Amino acid sequence: MNSLKRRQLGSSDISSRNSSTEPSTSQFDERSDKSKPSASNSDADTHTPNSDAETIGSTGTVKANTKTKRAQKQELKEKLKALSKLDPKILPSELEAVHRCIQLTRVPSWMTRVKSVVGFPGSNSLKAAEWLVLYSVYFSLTLIPIWKASSGNPNREALLNSTVELINLTNFLTSRTVDPDDLDWFSKTMINYRTVLAEGWKGQATCKPNLHISQHYPEHITRFGPPASTASWAHERLNGTLGKISTNNRTELEDDDIGKDPYKTFPRLNCKLVYSSLVSSIVIEDNMVVSHAALLTNPPGTFGIFRETCSVVGLASVVSLFLFLCLLYID
Repeated sequence: MNSLKRRQLGSSDISSRNSSTEPSTSQFDERSDKSKPSASNSDADTHTPNSDAETIGSTGTVKANTKTKRAQKQELKEKLKALSKLDPKILPSELEAVHRCIQLTRVPSWMTRVKSVVGFPGSNSLKAAEWLVLYSVYFSLTLIPIWKASSGNPNREALLNSTVELINLTNFLTSRTVDPDDLDWFSKTMINYRTVLAEGWKGQATCKPNLHISQHYPEHITRFGPPASTASWAHERLNGTLGKISTNNRTELEDDDIGKDPYKTFPRLNCKLVYSSLVSSIVIEDNMVVSHAALLTNPPGTFGIFRETCSVVGLASVVSLFLFLCLLYID
């Protein structure tokens, strides 16, 4: 009996030890589940995308977006074109009235002339001085009364208000004397002008660089005085004169004519003799001129040269003398 009990106890001890040391099937299953990756993760890790197919798909998407943007731009362009037909414009009858005004109005001899065919197809573009005269003189005489008589038409009112504001601003900026108290008026008038453009032309009147720069004129006038004193009309006129000089790939002076240059022995005169047709656009070196130059065209035979020549003198000394006299006057 005792031996039988010992055997039973021994078997029970072994079973208990086995149960404590060996994991159960359920524990093993749980451990194995944790060690194995999930099906979704394994699929994501082992999935290799088809690069060719995805590239084709992305290219197709880009093309579709490009087509959509083009369609949107075309639609916007058509809308703006449709709106432009309704925008305020000068009528043919009004343009004819301007032409008659240009022909019949008597103006001083020094004033810039405007061609009577302005606005017609094929007519040359106007210069800045011509635009100034056209608005401040001929538009004031002709179009302002016509548009004021048609005050019930919103398009004519937009043209009237915008033109009046623009002429007011132009007359102020071209005045030789400016009252500092009028600078606030200028700023308000500029805001009104831009408001009229935005309301009358349905957002199509974009801000041009010159219009943006004009808003800074009060600061400029406060520091430097009226814009007329710093205008560049003379520079533009000189550029036009220089631009008319033809070039035909010839040297400035041939060897036979160099000795005939009457200014060669006087280098401090800042004067030079050249042919009227130059290979180079540089006539006077940059150290010989500040901002102006005087040109005199000489007919063939002058100075014994059988070609047309041009005498050019840099005005650096003239500008220096002017500054010297100003300093003496201030002292």
